[in-house]
Amino acid sequence: MEAEQSELDILYSPSKWSKRLSGDEIVLKHVEVGLKNAREVQNQVPCNLNIPYGSGTREVYDIFGTDLPGEAPVFIHFHGGYWKEEIITHTSHSFIAKQLYKNKIKSIFVGYELLPKVSVEEINNNATKAVVKCLDYAKSQGSRALYLSGHSVGAQIVARLF
Repeated sequence: MEAEQSELDILYSPSKWSKRLSGDEIVLKHVEVGLKNAREVQNQVPCNLNIPYGSGTREVYDIFGTDLPGEAPVFIHFHGGYWKEEIITHTSHSFIAKQLYKNKIKSIFVGYELLPKVSVEEINNNATKAVVKCLDYAKSQGSRALYLSGHSVGAQIVARLF
């Protein structure tokens, strides 16, 4: 069984495929590049940052494209991070807001508390609260479409929402 788990770990972990960097190094490089580009986007795209939806320090979201018309579609994204990776936050993937903005799509990047501070069930319940807030925002703006997205664990969170 150990050999099967090891083989699956290799097949399903992009950090195991890097020829130049170790698993830890590639995660750090991914975050570094993402945050550098996210900071640039924050300076280029009108946004509201760190809007709270709960009481936790990570229970916040950022909205990009706040100057777009109310009926603009809204894209909501949940970051990955193995349920517990503190270095990865809602800001980690907000660099994609630039391309969405160019296509007249507002984007919202949602943060959430991590294990072991809270349970997976609490993370999922808080994600529901966040999406309700985002839906309220989209409805108040008269948005014509809504999209949900997630990376890694974020995709699991989005799947659970459905």
